[in-house]
Amino acid sequence: MKKLILSLLVVLMMAQSIWGATVSLGILTDTHYYSDPLHETYGGCAYPCDMTYRLTNIQEALDTFETAAVTAVFFLGDTYQDNNTTLSNPDNPNILVNNIGGLEGLLDTYSFTNKIHFVLGNHDKDGATRTEISAASDYYPANGVSGRDDCSTWCADRFDYFYDITGSNIRAIIFDTVNTPGCETASADTLTWLETTLNDARTAGKKALLFSHTRLNGADGANGICNNASAVRTKIEAAVTAGLTVLGYFNGHCHANSFSPPGTYDTWTAPTTTAIEYYSFNKGYGGTPSDVPSYSLVTINDSTNAVTVTGYGEQYSYHASPYYVDCTSGNNNNPGTSSAPKAGLEYTDLMVSQVPEATTINVSGLCRELLSVASGTSGKARTWQFNNATISGSDIATGWALVSGNVYSKTFTTQVKVVIWNGTLLVEDPGATTNVATNKWDWDANVLYVNLGGVSPDTGTLEAGQRAYGLQFRNANYVTTSGPLTVYGCNTSGVEMRDNANSVTLTNIESKQNGTVGFHFIPNTTGISSLTFSHLSAHHNVGFAGFELGLGTADVPLKLTYVTSYANAYGIYTINNSASFSSCYNCTIANNTIMGFHYGGNDSGSLDVKNMITSNGANYGIRIRQATAVGTIDEYVYNDVYSGQAGVTVTNAQSATDPQFVDLASSNFRLKPVSPCIDSGVDWGITDGTTTDIYGVIHNKVHANATNVKPWTGPSVDIGASETPFYSPTQKVKATMFDSQTGRMISGRGAIIK
Repeated sequence: MKKLILSLLVVLMMAQSIWGATVSLGILTDTHYYSDPLHETYGGCAYPCDMTYRLTNIQEALDTFETAAVTAVFFLGDTYQDNNTTLSNPDNPNILVNNIGGLEGLLDTYSFTNKIHFVLGNHDKDGATRTEISAASDYYPANGVSGRDDCSTWCADRFDYFYDITGSNIRAIIFDTVNTPGCETASADTLTWLETTLNDARTAGKKALLFSHTRLNGADGANGICNNASAVRTKIEAAVTAGLTVLGYFNGHCHANSFSPPGTYDTWTAPTTTAIEYYSFNKGYGGTPSDVPSYSLVTINDSTNAVTVTGYGEQYSYHASPYYVDCTSGNNNNPGTSSAPKAGLEYTDLMVSQVPEATTINVSGLCRELLSVASGTSGKARTWQFNNATISGSDIATGWALVSGNVYSKTFTTQVKVVIWNGTLLVEDPGATTNVATNKWDWDANVLYVNLGGVSPDTGTLEAGQRAYGLQFRNANYVTTSGPLTVYGCNTSGVEMRDNANSVTLTNIESKQNGTVGFHFIPNTTGISSLTFSHLSAHHNVGFAGFELGLGTADVPLKLTYVTSYANAYGIYTINNSASFSSCYNCTIANNTIMGFHYGGNDSGSLDVKNMITSNGANYGIRIRQATAVGTIDEYVYNDVYSGQAGVTVTNAQSATDPQFVDLASSNFRLKPVSPCIDSGVDWGITDGTTTDIYGVIHNKVHANATNVKPWTGPSVDIGASETPFYSPTQKVKATMFDSQTGRMISGRGAIIK
């Protein structure tokens, strides 16, 4: 075993060659390795649980570090499990010594053997004296300890342990925060040594990287924090004020992820002057043999001082944007890179919520979970980029029982309000229970009844609503969410926004087949600004509306552009509009069973509608119910009923006019070449020539505030959410056909006219 016998001097000599301009570290903490399972009770895994898998977990981390060719490896304490005993324990007098031998035999097999460094944790120190640890280990510097040489009473007589590693530009400072008195405390010797070492690093022009076992970022003694953390921070912050660059403080101990950016601690204490980032790393062990280890790769860019943490298992990643999620093939134990994405939306959202800089999360696959989006900050927005992804509020239901005729049933604990069979939304048949009609469903006393015409639900895909929402914004600020994204099958609303909302942008999202509403926006009456929603589509939301906008009493600068809403009860339904509705530009509202656009509430509001089509509603196309409403409706085509108020001015309205959709029955709202809506809209200030319509067609027309990016000009934007490429009168004469999917004109020989 004693092959290396590394002294601190040897460590320092080796460090001169390995700590260069770019540093990569492997980080493990709280592995609690125990070589003898007979006495193991830690982590909820008692005898006869075989604890040798923990060594396998450590090996997985070390293999990753080997592949990454790390600069060094750090164990941040509680590497070994002492079971709260001393070496005098009559059951096993060599508990910690045996553990050291088992792990270090594995460490000896790696190429970075002489680059492994240990922080001592409370469990490491409660099982042995410093002399015994130094004698048993090849990896603990013999002169890296000081103070007492006994451990006769648990948590009362711990020794000090501190040393440093000096490289070309960075000094790694390893110090003790689990001394006496009071268990998790930095001793007077430690504080004196730390102050001297920090000043030495500053004088030598080095940057510092700090390692210890307990947290420092918070109130003394709280939640795994060193009992005199403030005293330790005072030493560090004094050195920072004097000019030392501290790249970060790394600790374990809490068995959880935690990150505090510069200038902040936890909410219970105010920060002093500091430019330090605090990283608390998750435990390395698992609670059961099937659990995966948590560990990290840390990269430090010496030229920019940037620290990137790439976490594996349950360890979060920090400063690693962009992050990747694949709900279909990803795994939350992956680091969240493009080649090894995470699987969970909420897991990833929680992870990035701790990161202070702007972050982008790329999502793909089918996600059957709620994403409740965490807030960004001014200038540091969260960007969720969905790449043909889907969020479902429903789960696949199997295990059905035939109860009567063609009716099958299944018991659920969550009430089902949406049922989808092989992609088709089924209709509720209230009160029918075992007499449900064909292709309908009913819910009664936690039992779902379905009738598929003699077919068992187990032969196909039956999805039952299990979550109220798919995408949720509550007190979410500075967030951009972009598709292509489809949200469907939620019991209440596909997309919900409530409470405060500032600088939120939603674009290219489809919300369909939800129990009540596609998009439900009900922010607070104050604290709302800059809400931009474009290229959204809501359809087949059976209970109420495609869009429900409860705008409150604040001045809400809400903008809806290039929106379609169809096959709902209401297309767009607004209420409580004492605020400025702001704008609804280039919207197509069709085939809604009650009303296209309802504008109503208790107070006055300002309506600004441009280039809207409402068509084939069962009742009103637009109905304005506020007697004191004001505003304008400009360029409006409709073939259903308009009901307005005197304060709202309607200009350029074409009533009882067929907008000439390509295929209304199949909800293809592109315009035929003969449509009166083509080139008939009002310019509302499109600022560039690359803006697209709801279908992604790029505008190729000149607008008052646009740069012409095409070699032709057209009179104006179209009315509605679809934009037809510009055709000259000569081209229109030549056209004898048109493409039913794109609306483009086609010559007699089938060539698309350009």
